[in-house]
Amino acid sequence: MLGTVEWSQIGEHMAAMVPLCEEIAASLLEGKGLPSQAVGDAQKHNAVLVPTALEIHGKLPGTGANGAFTHPAFMANAIEAALRAAGMPLSRAQLTQLEELARRFADEDRRRLEGYAEDTFQLRRTVDEGDLRRRFSHDAMALLTPAQHERLRPPAIRDRLQLDLYSEAIFWGQFVRPARGEGRAEVATAASGALLPALGLTAEQEAAARAVVSDWASRLPAALVERTPDALDEMGMLHASVVRDSAVETLALLRRLVTEVPLEGDSAAKARGFGAALVPWR
Repeated sequence: MLGTVEWSQIGEHMAAMVPLCEEIAASLLEGKGLPSQAVGDAQKHNAVLVPTALEIHGKLPGTGANGAFTHPAFMANAIEAALRAAGMPLSRAQLTQLEELARRFADEDRRRLEGYAEDTFQLRRTVDEGDLRRRFSHDAMALLTPAQHERLRPPAIRDRLQLDLYSEAIFWGQFVRPARGEGRAEVATAASGALLPALGLTAEQEAAARAVVSDWASRLPAALVERTPDALDEMGMLHASVVRDSAVETLALLRRLVTEVPLEGDSAAKARGFGAALVPWR
């Protein structure tokens, strides 16, 4: 399956994108706005990667194209190819360790998928998948030298959506559903608007659901509701942990809706199938 991938091409373009992403982040954080040349060049490199992401989607386990792209089997090869293209190749020992790590996490991913019941919430599966991608990335980067790690993931872009190509960030970018508002009441209103129409509720159920959402928003961690966005956040380049934590909270909300409204039949199935993270966004 992965033998048909042009790894030299993948490595070349992924390695070339890193300094461009770093330039984009630096320009935004310095208040200079998006650097058009760097953005255009990054898009050109990314356009070469997209066909491969689409090709492996459905062939490797993973939610969405980036779920397959961040699968340990693919990402281990991408790390090796990018470092080779950057002139910082893995040693034989590093390569052996990375291959063993990828096999171990791929086996864990297979067992994870086999362990779900039919009625498992989709967002439960997504949170678990993101956690596995996060742990694989952490352990894979630990095998690299500091210089190799920084070449792939400069501190300015580390774990940022749209920028970090070697972490869970590229996975979580698929699932962001903003719940925009200043304060918990506005977040509750936005979350209700983003979620409840998808559930096919009766008028009575919707009234009960809005009460549940309001109470849920009142209990959200302050770190999610009150965080001050920086220039990267404002461009959607959130830290992956914000999306992951929002997904965990959204899963808790879906479970409450099913049990407290309560939801049955098609509405319950739609709640279990809802796959986005409601991200509080000031």
